[in-house]
Amino acid sequence: MDSASYVTHLLGYRFTGKEKDAKTKLIYFGARYDVNVVTNDAGDVISAIDYLPYGETWYVANKTGIVPVCDPGAACTTQSGDTGFSPKYNSQELDKESGLYFFNARHYDPEIMRFETADSVVDGEHSVVGWNRYTYVHGNPVMYKDPSGHEREAENAINKVSKLAETISVGLDPESARGQAYKNFTETKDKDGKITDRFTVVDGIRFNLNHGKFEDTTRKNLIVTQSDKIWENIVIAAKKNDITEIDVNTLNYGGTGSHGKGHAMDIQKITTKDGKSANFSRTYDGEKWSGANEPELAKKFSDTFQNLSGSYHTWTPWRMSGGGFQKNTKNAIDEYPEIGNKSDRKELIKTFKEADMTSDANLIRLSYDHRHHGHFAAE
Repeated sequence: MDSASYVTHLLGYRFTGKEKDAKTKLIYFGARYDVNVVTNDAGDVISAIDYLPYGETWYVANKTGIVPVCDPGAACTTQSGDTGFSPKYNSQELDKESGLYFFNARHYDPEIMRFETADSVVDGEHSVVGWNRYTYVHGNPVMYKDPSGHEREAENAINKVSKLAETISVGLDPESARGQAYKNFTETKDKDGKITDRFTVVDGIRFNLNHGKFEDTTRKNLIVTQSDKIWENIVIAAKKNDITEIDVNTLNYGGTGSHGKGHAMDIQKITTKDGKSANFSRTYDGEKWSGANEPELAKKFSDTFQNLSGSYHTWTPWRMSGGGFQKNTKNAIDEYPEIGNKSDRKELIKTFKEADMTSDANLIRLSYDHRHHGHFAAE
C-alpha cells in the first residue's frame, strides 16, 4: 500500500482504505482475512476476488463480469484482479513483480504451496510436518493461517468470524469490553460433556466464570444484559494494577438493584501477572472475623475502580462506598462482629429500624451480604 493508505477497524472488522483522486476505496476481509471485496465510499463493488485454499486467485469479478483465473488443469496466476491493492490472500502483501506474498518473515508462493525459504524456527517439534520448514500451515490452509511466517495460527479463522457475527447479531460492538467478553466466551468440556471450565478474555484479562450462579441456560446471555461501563471500568482498574485474572462471583441475577440493572459485577479473587492474588472474602469463627487488614492489592483495585467515571458502588468485606454510604465507610462486620450470627444480626437490624436508623440497618445487612465478595457497579 502507498503512503495514502490506511487500516482501520469498524465493529471488529478490518477495513483498509486508499484515497486516490479524492475517492475512498474500502477493502472487506473474509473468513481467513482474505481481501474479498473492494468498494467505493458509496458501497458500489469495484472488484470481488476469491482464492483457492493455498492462495491462488480463483476468480475476479468486476463490472464486466466474473473472470476465471484458475481453470481446471491450468496454472494459476496470483497477479490478477485489482492490482492497485496489494493485500490479498490472508490479508498479506502481494509483491506484483515476483507474484509472491510476503508473510512478514519470508515470501510464500501459492502456486507451489510452499515458502520460498526455510523457516528459522520449527513449527511443532513433535510433528513430522513441523520439521518441513518450507510447508505452509502444516498443509491445512482451510483451518489455519500463518501471519508471522513462522507458525500456524491455532484458532480456526472461520470460527473467529462466526463469533464476531454472533456478537454483532446481539447488538454488541465486538471491540468494546462487553463485546469482547461475549465474543470470547469459552466453555471446555470433558469426554462426557460435563463443563470443566468457563471463562472469557477481555484485553488480555481472563475472567473465570465458574461460580454456581452462572446457570447453563443463561451463562452467556448474562453478558448481554449488562452495561458496557461495568466491563470497561473493571478492565481499566485491572490493567492499572497489573491484574491478569479475575474470578467472578455474579453478574446479573435480576431484581431492581444494580445487578438487575446490569450495572454490577461481584468479584471473589484478583490475580496479577506476577502471581500475587487477593481474595475478597472473610470468615467468622463465632467470635471474630478473619482478615481485618485489607490486602493492598484489593485496596488498590477498589480505589482505582471507584475513582473512575461512571463507578457508583464499591462494596467489599472491608469498605462500603456509594449506595447511600459515605466514601470508604468501614464494613460493619468489624464494629459489630456478632452479625456473623443470624439471630444477632436480625436483632441488630430490628433495633436500628425501630430507632429510625435505616441507614445503619442497611449498613449491617449489606456489610454481611458482602463478606465473601467485592461488589462493583458502574453505568
